[in-house]
Amino acid sequence: MNISGPGAPVWHVVNAEAFNGTSPAVAAWTDLDLSAIVGARSALVILKAYNPNAAVKHFVFRPNGETELVNYSSHLMGIYQASALGFGSVLCYTDDAGILEWMYQQVSQAGVTIDVMAYLAND
Repeated sequence: MNISGPGAPVWHVVNAEAFNGTSPAVAAWTDLDLSAIVGARSALVILKAYNPNAAVKHFVFRPNGETELVNYSSHLMGIYQASALGFGSVLCYTDDAGILEWMYQQVSQAGVTIDVMAYLAND
């Protein structure tokens, strides 16, 4: 489903899986290529992330190539404190190639999922 107005960017409601697997083995920024979902372009994405850990953990997202410090204690766009065994949503921008970066507080955690629920982009 697409939602737009004349000359405005278009909302695409997609509910598409972007990641399903084990979190990286180090707590470091890792690329998440969303270009198969949003295209090779800049987009504002609404992400849904699942924390499979029995404790509260943090997901952090930022545009690919961003150099400003984003950490677990910040209150900036792209940070989500996930409840134990819970889902949550967050907004983040991709770069011009449709890529963002992410980090999860728990290394080598199986069962992590990240879905793109919707995105806003110029068509």
